[in-house]
Amino acid sequence: MEFEVGKKYTTVEISDFIACTVKREIVIKDKDDRGTIFALKGKRKKFYTRCDKSTAVFEGHDIDLKIDSEIKVIDNTSGFTCTRYSGNALLNFAGTVDFVKDCIENKQLNPELDKGLIVALQREADCEDVELMVYPEIAESSGHAVAERILKKQLVTA
Repeated sequence: MEFEVGKKYTTVEISDFIACTVKREIVIKDKDDRGTIFALKGKRKKFYTRCDKSTAVFEGHDIDLKIDSEIKVIDNTSGFTCTRYSGNALLNFAGTVDFVKDCIENKQLNPELDKGLIVALQREADCEDVELMVYPEIAESSGHAVAERILKKQLVTA
């Protein structure tokens, strides 16, 4: 995947630190022999970026597709606002399987993205989030332990 200097992108990747999904809005500033240099939206400090099989790339900022940590839920018993983080080493997107799949198929730019890592978090009527693998046929053969666990639950409820 080649980034264009001066363009805005949104990357969604798996954090090396706690294996959760991270979304970054970036602006490509330059390229050199070590890689592509970017700055976060509204910031001046520059970093090098990588784009591998676990990085989803979208053109522009403020994309419609949300990740799990962007969804805020109010706990009915305590009144606190809760945020969900899934440290499962998968790409966790909020929305229906069809919505997430449509965004990945039509807007995602990285041709090397491992689609077996993509999870859709659907909100059920009882305010519970249900994890569903968006590409179960790919995830089945991935050997990813969490993906296999989600698939087993998905097959039971289907």
